[in-house]
Amino acid sequence: MSAPQYTTVEQLIIALQAAPPDAVVIIQGDSEGNSFSPIAGVDHDALSYEPDTPVRGDVVPGDGGVKCVVLYPKA
Repeated sequence: MSAPQYTTVEQLIIALQAAPPDAVVIIQGDSEGNSFSPIAGVDHDALSYEPDTPVRGDVVPGDGGVKCVVLYPKA
């Protein structure tokens, strides 16, 4: 089984450079586009992603999993 492929911060920055700088950032709720929410913030303070499946997992404090950045929607 091959290692999962994740988008890195570097890849996201490159992709966002093509977007208008005054555009609002929206996060899609699922792959089918059933819901959308504006981004409220970013958390990158010593977090790790621990996948349960190829498309789902948990984010925990520390460095036990894959180092990650979390974009979170407005409540």
